[in-house]
Amino acid sequence: MDLLRDRYRNFSLRVSETNHLLPEGQELVADRFSGSVTFVDWKGEQFITSCRFSDTQFPVILILLESWPNYTPYEALLPLLDEELKDQEVEEAESAELTVKFARIRESGRPGESEEQKRRIEEARKEVEPILRPLRDLLEDCQMGLSEFGLSIRAVLDYGYLLTRSGGANSKRRARQPTPF
Repeated sequence: MDLLRDRYRNFSLRVSETNHLLPEGQELVADRFSGSVTFVDWKGEQFITSCRFSDTQFPVILILLESWPNYTPYEALLPLLDEELKDQEVEEAESAELTVKFARIRESGRPGESEEQKRRIEEARKEVEPILRPLRDLLEDCQMGLSEFGLSIRAVLDYGYLLTRSGGANSKRRARQPTPF
């Protein structure tokens, strides 16, 4: 039984009647062995849709699901980048120096900031930008799969990323014939 518990993680993405991403009785089931996520309607006893994520994408999807309803900070996402996606700037991301840069950026916009503080914040933003670029590219790739479930990844400016419901006219899940259990 532990093997199944280790293999599958269920995510209702539901905190309350007003704070949820999925309807009641529906969950996303993440399969750690295959890297797939299946949208399940437990009440209707149907598999609605499924998506297979790459070995690089799946850990990112998993941490976004685990973090919800909170955002996932950059510092938690950057170490998940696959080795081939990392460049010299990303190597710097693993240092304590990056945490200081993020903290400096997060403190921006406060009343009474001096010109020197504004300059340091802008400098930190410029240094962080190339570090975040591979992460943004990876999240964009993940977004395609998440759209199958009616979900989006949204930036929380200067902090990280958050799972949300897709918005707009194209946000409805593709019409598919559900598969009974």
